[in-house]
Amino acid sequence: MIKAENPFTTGEAYELCNILTEEENCSDDYYRLVNTGTIDPYVSLYGKKLTSYLKSKYIHPVVSKKDFAEYFPKRVRQMTEKLIVTGMRYFEVFYDKRGEYIAGKSTIILLRQSLSEEDMMYLLGILNSRLIQFFINQSYSTLGIGGGINFSVDMINSLPLPQIVDNNLRRDMVDTVDKI
Repeated sequence: MIKAENPFTTGEAYELCNILTEEENCSDDYYRLVNTGTIDPYVSLYGKKLTSYLKSKYIHPVVSKKDFAEYFPKRVRQMTEKLIVTGMRYFEVFYDKRGEYIAGKSTIILLRQSLSEEDMMYLLGILNSRLIQFFINQSYSTLGIGGGINFSVDMINSLPLPQIVDNNLRRDMVDTVDKI
């Protein structure tokens, strides 16, 4: 149903620093950077919370789309609709509906691929649910110090996501996520 992938290698994360700038009123010519610290369930905290990225701090970290394409031609395909998952400590997910966010090194992404927007909203609700949180805590709690876990692509790809065939139940989940 989903396939997780890493947004950057470690080397690419350091290269990103060369083109990362601070821009409060950025236009559509820029991508915004989020990382684990600027993601809460269902929402991005971009511009509301300080972003720490490789020893630098930003409130509005951005990269021009032109520079991003030049530096990371293979990563441009990730700049589409996606779910962005925190990679450390707490499992929190938000939906980058317009493909406007660069997912920092400490995150994991789930690209839309052949899923509909409704499927993405449904997955967002499931992934932020207490059920998935319970599963993660029971399955991986011994991996983290103080309750924190470093998530991997393999961990996310192995999550037991339910297939709901009842359209009313699916619609209810999507409506609830939309309200949140």
